[in-house]
Amino acid sequence: MPTLVEKQIRALADNYLRHGGKQSRRKRVDRLCLACGWIAQKFKINDIHQIGRKQVWGFYQENAHLKQKTLAEYGYAFHLLWEMLGRTGEPPFPQTKKSPTAAPNETQLPKV
Repeated sequence: MPTLVEKQIRALADNYLRHGGKQSRRKRVDRLCLACGWIAQKFKINDIHQIGRKQVWGFYQENAHLKQKTLAEYGYAFHLLWEMLGRTGEPPFPQTKKSPTAAPNETQLPKV
């Protein structure tokens, strides 16, 4: 059964899903529903307007074990959320992971 957050996302994404490449857009909305559902459980959120940068960074922090490409796809999904909610600025985007040969000052995900 869909949660309230998922229903809100699907209602906002209805117009987005009607235009452009269907498979890609459906995957992005499904990924956004999955991520926001996790955020809603973890941070006790009842409305998608309560999702902010802190919650997105918490999601990235908790899922740092995922591949960089997967995290980037979640980043694009969060960008869609920001666009649908009419927010200014950009949502947080996952930074590159530290490789064994990387410089010691290379940045990682911030602590939340």
